[in-house]
Amino acid sequence: MILLTTASDKLQAVTAQARLIDVHATWIDNAAGVATPGRANSAITTAATTDIVASPAAGKQRNVKTVYLFNRDSAAADITVQHTDGTLVAQLHKVTLPPGATLQYEDEHGFIIGGMQSTTTVASGFTTGDAKITLKTVADASWVMMNDGTIGNASSGATTRANADTQDLFTLLFDNINDTNAPILTSAGAATTRAAQTNAVTAWTNNCRMSLTRQLGRALAVGGTGAGLTARALGETLGEERHAQSVAEMAPHGHGGRTTFNYLWAWAGVTITYGGTEPNVLVAVNSNSISTSTAVTIDAAGAGTPFNVMQPTSFWNVMIKL
Repeated sequence: MILLTTASDKLQAVTAQARLIDVHATWIDNAAGVATPGRANSAITTAATTDIVASPAAGKQRNVKTVYLFNRDSAAADITVQHTDGTLVAQLHKVTLPPGATLQYEDEHGFIIGGMQSTTTVASGFTTGDAKITLKTVADASWVMMNDGTIGNASSGATTRANADTQDLFTLLFDNINDTNAPILTSAGAATTRAAQTNAVTAWTNNCRMSLTRQLGRALAVGGTGAGLTARALGETLGEERHAQSVAEMAPHGHGGRTTFNYLWAWAGVTITYGGTEPNVLVAVNSNSISTSTAVTIDAAGAGTPFNVMQPTSFWNVMIKL
């Protein structure tokens, strides 16, 4: 049941795009036990906040019985139904409505979607911050591609989307992701921080750009602290495609060497050399003593070329719900 009980109470529809939306609403006004039915037909053609059930007259309570919002456009529409008492706004339902579909509110049943054409589906259940993988290259209505860009309002200069409909996602990223994983920029592109902006509302009002978490070319993993694993923050990125192993990363091991050698004799001023080019052993005879020295060569191996550490991977696009 939706009740409008004061002269400031209204039921409104917020459309994020300029779409052709037909609206039909019915209600019962109750004044001192006297019930009076009412209805209204209207159309929405702009991206705006539109009153779809007006306030009741003084001394009356208006019980909203049904509301139908039919998307008569050729493109999907993002629609939010909300109640306002003139000061506070409560969002009641938010949906991406495909062409030919109807968002219906029925007293005692709530909101449902009906009347869809057979070729149309509804991405029901998705809310701000949800993601889906796709082979599309252009985002659906009320979604943006995770293209390592930025979002913000129309004055932000954001690279992925600069529009008022990004505010919910902007706020979610401000509140849930840190400055390292989703940096904030001013409208001029200079770095700023969450602490400097105080809160998401201030950052939005200051025309800041919010960075989407980095996604391009990366595998997806789950944040948090797994048993026996390192803690991973939401939006964190790490890893490398190729790795050059350091000496410290090598397993302990030994090397073989060459022990063949030549002889060099020294006797009474006459020198005789045996062998080829191997390291020499000098045998010197001085009076009654003989001394020797041996040189051993260890051959070098390996080139230090970085090796591939990528897992078998299939690459898709990702889009995120505004």
